[in-house]
Amino acid sequence: MRNTFFLLFLASWFVHFCTADERPNVLLILSDDHSVPHLGAYGDENCISYRITPNLDAFAAEGMRFDRAYTTAPQCAPSRISIFAGRSPVRLGVTRFAQPPRSGVRFFTDVLRDHGYWVGLDGRHQHLDGRIREAEHIDQTLIEEGMRNLDKRFDHFVRSWGT
Repeated sequence: MRNTFFLLFLASWFVHFCTADERPNVLLILSDDHSVPHLGAYGDENCISYRITPNLDAFAAEGMRFDRAYTTAPQCAPSRISIFAGRSPVRLGVTRFAQPPRSGVRFFTDVLRDHGYWVGLDGRHQHLDGRIREAEHIDQTLIEEGMRNLDKRFDHFVRSWGT
């Protein structure tokens, strides 16, 4: 019994001093119509892109690379929101472009912020909360709606449209 307590104490002491002082950085890069041959990190030496993506290749070498990641939907918006929410598009109620998720859906970025992470979003995101459906109405929609749902999920939020 005495040895058990000593081992538990030793284990807790060891875990305390072995935990990292800093949280790991998280960088998630998404792109449309992207496949293995577009990045040198995936090793296709015959591809024209091989060796011209050194920074992304370095991220892949030092971090996590998804070798078996598949889309959850054949459209960009449902598949992206599925990544952010960790659920299938059907379960989220998002089965087409610019459809808002059901109320109360939390993104993984919400969880990161809850744990003290600084979270940013830059790129195509106008469809993630379902408020923007047509490019010619983007400015008016932003004025009227203010992207109230989406921009509150991020500390850094860049509104960019198009590609």
